[in-house]
Amino acid sequence: MSKDSVNKAVELLKAHKSTGKVSGLTCPQCDRPTVEVWFTEAQPGRFRSWFACSDCRFEARVQLSGRPVHFDKSRVRADLQARDAEIMDNAKFPEPE
Repeated sequence: MSKDSVNKAVELLKAHKSTGKVSGLTCPQCDRPTVEVWFTEAQPGRFRSWFACSDCRFEARVQLSGRPVHFDKSRVRADLQARDAEIMDNAKFPEPE
């Protein structure tokens, strides 16, 4: 992931955390208010936040150290959960317990 991509993901995370918004965030790629926040818990206690634009192909994943403040099971997407599970299962350096 490039430094620019990391910065974009961090800015989206900050916007989400400060407002609690899970949809309508501004996409850093197409500049439209079309980014939605999704969550995963592919392994117990291992949370991720995903930011996905519905208009362009922008997507970013943020690894978290704990349960997101605005976590809601209705915002868990099965396809992203499966991708995270695969990433975790194939990690060369698994996260410590």
